[in-house]
Amino acid sequence: MEYAFPPAGPSEPRRALILALSLVLGGMLGVMLVFLARFSGSLKSYRQRQA
Repeated sequence: MEYAFPPAGPSEPRRALILALSLVLGGMLGVMLVFLARFSGSLKSYRQRQA
């Protein structure tokens, strides 16, 4: 059996990791929104041509 010990010091947030993940995920979300907007526009124009 092992005992739990208190940490030597307070834990700090990993700001660089949080910033990097935010940039990557935000970029992916932005690209996905652009693709959806373009797809929606092309779908509307396709439906207008078919009618």
